[in-house]
Amino acid sequence: MQWTGWRGHRVPEAIRRALAPAPPAPGDADLLIAVNTDPHGPQETMVHVPTHEMGIGDEPYVVHDLLTGTRYTWQGVRNYVRLDPKLQVGHIFRVEP
Repeated sequence: MQWTGWRGHRVPEAIRRALAPAPPAPGDADLLIAVNTDPHGPQETMVHVPTHEMGIGDEPYVVHDLLTGTRYTWQGVRNYVRLDPKLQVGHIFRVEP
């Protein structure tokens, strides 16, 4: 799992416009990206989400999978992710306030 966002990372302009047409505000468009690189079997883990860095703290928050449109409610810094290459090889989650 890799975390990226507007703070401290350079996001290419075309991608930034596609993901967040409005100028970013603090906490906007934080992305969590997970990819299964094993083409033969599912992988699962508890992922670390830097919620305090993102200004979320311990409150529940929603992650929106931009690949499928599915939304999940997560809480805290550890959350479960399972990726099966036969079903879905990755997630691009936008963290919603």
